[in-house]
This record gives sequence, structure tokens and C-alpha cells, in this order.
Amino acid sequence: MGYTGKEIKFEKLLSILSLVFLLGFVLTLYMIFSSQAINSTYLYITSAVLILMFVLSKTASGGIRDNNIFADMLFVFLLLIALASCVVGIVKYVETSTINLFLAVCFVISTFLFIVLLIMWRNSVIERFDLQVLSPTEALNYRALSEVVISDFRPEGYSFDTIVKDFDNYLDHIKKGSTLQVRLVYFALQFIPLIFFNLPLTWMGKQKRVNFIKKRFLNTSGIFRTIFRSAKQLVYFVYYSSKPSFKSTGYVIFEERERFKEMKQIPDPEPLDVTTIKESKEIHTDICVIGSGAAGAVIAYELAKNTGKKVTVLEAGKYFNPQKDYSNMETEMVGKIYKNGGLEMTQDFDLAIMQGICVGGTTTINNGICFRTPNYVFDVWDKLGAKVDVDKIGKCFDRVENIIGAKGLDLNKISKGSSKFYEGADKLGLNPDWFVTNFKDCGGAGYCNLGCKYNRKLSMLLNYLPMAVEHGAEIIADCTAVKFRTGGSKAEKLLCKNSNGDDIIITADKFIISAGAINSSELLLKSGIKKNVGTRVSFNITTPMMAKFPDTLNSFDGIQMCAYVEGDGFLLETVFNPPGTSSLVMQGWFEKLNERMNDYTKFATAAPVVGSEPNGTIKMSLFNKASVDFDLTPKDFRRLKDGMKLLSRVFLTAGAEEVLPASYNDLIIRTDSDCEKIDTEIIKTEDVSMGSAHPQGGNPMSDNKNIGAIDSNFKVHGYSNLYVCDASIFPTGVMVNPQLSIMAMANYAADIIAENG
Repeated sequence: MGYTGKEIKFEKLLSILSLVFLLGFVLTLYMIFSSQAINSTYLYITSAVLILMFVLSKTASGGIRDNNIFADMLFVFLLLIALASCVVGIVKYVETSTINLFLAVCFVISTFLFIVLLIMWRNSVIERFDLQVLSPTEALNYRALSEVVISDFRPEGYSFDTIVKDFDNYLDHIKKGSTLQVRLVYFALQFIPLIFFNLPLTWMGKQKRVNFIKKRFLNTSGIFRTIFRSAKQLVYFVYYSSKPSFKSTGYVIFEERERFKEMKQIPDPEPLDVTTIKESKEIHTDICVIGSGAAGAVIAYELAKNTGKKVTVLEAGKYFNPQKDYSNMETEMVGKIYKNGGLEMTQDFDLAIMQGICVGGTTTINNGICFRTPNYVFDVWDKLGAKVDVDKIGKCFDRVENIIGAKGLDLNKISKGSSKFYEGADKLGLNPDWFVTNFKDCGGAGYCNLGCKYNRKLSMLLNYLPMAVEHGAEIIADCTAVKFRTGGSKAEKLLCKNSNGDDIIITADKFIISAGAINSSELLLKSGIKKNVGTRVSFNITTPMMAKFPDTLNSFDGIQMCAYVEGDGFLLETVFNPPGTSSLVMQGWFEKLNERMNDYTKFATAAPVVGSEPNGTIKMSLFNKASVDFDLTPKDFRRLKDGMKLLSRVFLTAGAEEVLPASYNDLIIRTDSDCEKIDTEIIKTEDVSMGSAHPQGGNPMSDNKNIGAIDSNFKVHGYSNLYVCDASIFPTGVMVNPQLSIMAMANYAADIIAENG
């Protein structure tokens, strides 16, 4: 990629400065050897500095990209000269009460040059990569790391500069203020080598970078392992999400597959009527529902239909019209509709948390899986003080399933990888089954987690939300609830912000928080409501495992999640993702991972799912954001590893050549006896990648005020008009994919809230 105009101007300025420094050096030499020399010490120092500056600026001007180390050193020396001149000048002034003209001139000139050069360098890097989010240092570090982890596997015509641009574009889709954590990772990469007495990352040559990273990160643990694993995963994610990489992986986009040609054509639904407020405003409504996902949409519809009152739904995310605004590109859609661009993690970075942030919530990006809450879960809740009428909730399940169209999968759309899993599980006598989902006329595109642009997944966008609007409900998007203002036992006002930072004040007779397990707790905590808030947090923990088969499967072609097995304390569930997301869990580093991604079409994927104990907490961080503190208990970790071993046996029985856990070290399972390596080589939770799209708890339901944040009527303890209903109210996890449980509980809650007037 050719040099940009600003880079060329920067090089010209460096070239001119090199001549100025050279002339200055000649002048100082003349003064040193002339009788007019007043202070030879200053002149000797000045001559040395000028010749050094000449060398640095001249070398840097010969190619600012290849010789960036010399430009950086020039900045460092200019800054040091300014600081030294300032310090020495102050000391001299204290001693003599006079300003040293020479030192003052040095300070002014060096400071001026430093600022001018830094601005020109910054602008040249921004133009080079067309940066919108990343700083120049972060962009250059990302590029330097890309050269190491992608190396020669990069296809012709896809430059490392383009990878940086694609990464910056991904971050640009993410809501402002949510990228700081990941950006700090790439900023820190520049300086971490200094701790080990090495040059900064971008100053190293490629091979030295490879050697350093392999030495310092592959054989370490703790924060350095976390930083590098996070950094390299985002390189792989962006690279393998790009179209140029599809040739090497064998991935075929849906529009070029036979399934697309065979997919039944249906008329596009009408766009949802959604309001976006661009200025400060005060709004009064009868009922305010905060959140438009699985809980909020159901509650809004039921209350609008059954009470005849004005219902207003607030959504922090934007409204996207699937057929117009969705694409099948991973970086674009994950940036658009995932909370924090899919980068949210627990505070120790051990667990990735995936949630939707858009009108329709996580129902727009999930796999539509419909499990009813097991009856034993309600028994446990009852003992904790959460009273749920089992007969009534059963009828709520019936109503919800009917509205969302829950039914068994079309077996013609099953992926070959899922069929292999089913085959292996069946041979082992594990009684595998196919999922029940809320799909209609599914084409088997395999893009469920990116939002279905074909409108075949019956998310809240296609049923409850339009039904709520038909009954008079209003949906306000891009409106983030910040905190309540309370008085006595009432929530009086809700302060919100739009995307411009303008205040939107909501007053209502009733407020219902349905913002999701983490966001709902955050809202209450920010409002000063803390009794038992942020407690009893649990997750459905997964760790995907990839199995390589001898023949091509093209597991990407078909429904993403198809089959499951009920194990002892866990589920085994099939899943297969497009290449970008697959690379995040593909085992291996550097060449090994890239080589395996070249065999992408031969893999099948599944994961053990463990409903964790409710031992997590949500607290407010120093940045006034919710921070999740969660550690997998030894019991849950054991169940997760038991699931990994059983899943390995399922795949091996189905004919897999090898099974690869998402482990930090290169752990390969080729035989039944190899399964025991999971116990001996995965010792700590940080040894394996874990994630969850199912956070639960945080505002546990219980009539026992020592346990519950809300009572069995969904009211926040101590408040007469403030309710909570979403996954945050679960006092324990439901142990299965929770979408249907959340919807049924919302239907149940709506009846109770309506009865309360």
C-alpha cells in the first residue's frame, strides 16, 4: 500500500529538519574552534545533540514506515531535551535569579519541534489506516502483532494495513466508551517488553517479535497470558472474518450455497415502529419497561393488551431492521448488536460474557433454543423463598411457545457436524435429541449469532414487540437508563441519556426493569438501591471443543445448534460458527492455529454446558460500570471437565481423528485414554477458554429479605412501584438455555403486575 499524502509531508519535514540540524552542527563546530566561543561546554553538548538529531531525522525520512524506530527516538530525545532544559534552567534561576537565555531557547525550540512532529506523525498514521477509534500507537501495535500471528498465511492482496483498518472498523461499530479495555491491551503491548529489558514491540524486527512473544507469553500465566491471549484472539477474529481469508478456510457465504437457492421465499415484515429522541426531553407514561428483550418485550405486550394503559419501552441499543441493516459479516454484526462488541468479560478475564444490545435484545442473536425450566429448579427456588405457582407458570410456557412458534428442528437443515455428534452419542447410548427452536422456514444459513437477516428466527422483533406496538406501546431506542430518583417507597423519576448525552427524564406510575442480568443490577446499584442487589450471579458455562474428521463436513452449512445430550450435571450441545468466531476457540498458536484453520471444513464443534452455582457478584467499578466477580467453583469445574471428557468420547466414537479443547496449551485427544489428559493438563480455569451467553441472577427473587432483592410479586423490596423481571431475578440458574424460561416468567410477572393495578 502506497504512502499517504500526510506521510510524504512528514518525511519531507524530517528531511528538511535533518539539513537544519546538520547546519546547526557545522555552526557549533565553527563557534567551538573560533575565539568567539563563550561557553564551550554548552557548545560541545549542543554539537553532540545536533549530530544525533541529524542522524535520527535523516534516517527516519528515508522511509517512515520501515524506520519508525528512528522517528520514535527523535521524539524521545526532543522530549528529553525539553525536560532537561527546563530542569537545569529552573536550577540556574534559583541560583542566580536570572533566566539562562540559551536554556530557554533550547526548551522553546525542542518543545515546539516535539509538538509539531508528534502532530504530523499522528495525523500521518491516522490517514494511513483511516482510523476512527484506535490511537496511532494502538494501531501500530495491532499491526505488529498481526505480522507475528498471521505471518505468511495472509492471502495475496490482503495487507496487514487492511487488517488494522478492519479492526478499527469493528471497534467503530461498538458503542462509545466500551472499547477502552481492549484498547489498553494494545497500548500496553508496546511497553511490556521493557519490563523484560527488550525493545518496545514496534521497534523489534518481526523475527525478534516472534521470539519474544513465544518466550514470554507461551510459558507464562496471570496477567501477561491474559493480555496476549486477548490481543492475539482479536487479530485472528478480524482476519478470519474477512472475505480474503475465506479461500484458505474453505468457507462459503450463504448466498453462494445451494441452501440459499432452495430457501423458501417469504415477504419481508414491516419495519418496527421505533422512536429515537435526539434532544433533551421529559416523558410521562403509565408503565415504563426498561429493556426490549426476552422479558421486556413479553411484559410490554401483556400489559399493553390487558391493562389498556400507556406502555413505554426503553432500549439502550439501536433499532436495526434485519433485512436492511444486518449483514453476514462477523466483525460488523458483533460490533453492532453485541454488548461491548462481544468484549465483555468478568473482572479476572476468565469468562467472556455475550449479550445483545439492540431492540429485541439477545433474542436477535441467540440460537432460538427453547427449554422449559426443569421442575426441580422451582423446588430449589421455593426453599429460597421464591414462590412460583408451578401450574400457572406451566400455562405461561404454553402461551409463549405458541406465540414464538417453538417447534422441533427441520432435520433437512441439520449440519453434518451435528449429525456426526448425534451419531457418536447414539452409539454410546446417550439418547441424543434435537433442539426445539423458534424458527420458521429456516434456510440453514448458520448465522443465528449474527442476527438473522432473512427473518427466519422469530425473535422479539417479529412477534411480541410488533404486537405490543399494535396495542399502543411505544418503543424508544438508543435511550440508556442511568439511575432512578427515589422518594420514600417510590421510584419517582428515571434519568436516561440518548446517544448524544442529552437527558431524557421519564416519570411513570410503574417502572419494570428488564434490562438483563447484569444491566438491571447496575441500574439499581447506580440508583443507590443495594439490598441484596448484585448477588447470587450464575452462568451457563461453556467451553467449545473442535473435532477434526478425515472428510470434509462443511459444518458451517446448516443450523448452528442442532443436537444435545443430557449428562450428569451438564448438557452437551452442538454449535458451529463462521470462521472468525471459530478462530477464537481454535486451539493453537501462530503457525499451528493457522494450519488448523486451513482445515476448517473438516471440523465439527460442540460444547459442554454447566449451570454454575450462584456464587458470582456484581459491583460498581472505579469507572462507574458494572463489574462481574465470578469464579467457577471446584465442583462446577469438575463437571465442566467431565463434560469435556464425555464430549471427546462422543466425537471419537463418531470417527473424529482428534479432538481439540479450547485450551491454552496444545492438548490433543486422539484416543479414549487421551481423555484423561483433560484432568492432568487443565488444572486452572485460565488453562481453558470459557464463555457464557446466559448470565443469570443479580437481583434474586425471595420473600426472605436476607436473600432477595425482589419479592415473589416482582417488586423491589421496600418499593411500591418498582419491579424487576428478567434473568436477573433467578435465585439460581435454570441450568438450561434460559430464553424460554425468561419469556414464561415475564408472562407470569405481567399477570401479577396487572392484578396489582
